[in-house]
Amino acid sequence: MSYDVAIRSSKDDPRRLEELYRSAQADGADAEFAKAITACWQEAPENHLYAAWYFRLQPIQERQTEQRAVDWKAAIPIALVAGVICAILSLPALDYADGVPYVALTGSRVGGAAIIAFLAIAGHDRRAVGSTLAALLVT
Repeated sequence: MSYDVAIRSSKDDPRRLEELYRSAQADGADAEFAKAITACWQEAPENHLYAAWYFRLQPIQERQTEQRAVDWKAAIPIALVAGVICAILSLPALDYADGVPYVALTGSRVGGAAIIAFLAIAGHDRRAVGSTLAALLVT
């Protein structure tokens, strides 16, 4: 849904703008609503209702423009540890009797645990780090 037209038609109706915003939130389109409010405010900066909404929604706009960077300080060590574990698991001494390498059955678990560990560390979720360690111990 394009919020531009609806916002412009509600330029003097605070209740209608609130209803539109709540509808946008329910639809997960609050960033789209904020973008439309910004456009309306830039076209009519004298409209105090647009100005109030613009400044109210600034945190949403800032989150949208924020550039996310990869946490390389976490990604590289985790990848190295996962690589070493997979290299050890691929040693011929660990092959099954029928010649199937042990890493063929456990490599995906190590990779999954590495991904979970990275997401946990990058997201600063200590509980997920513990869960990842437990998953590695089970593997």
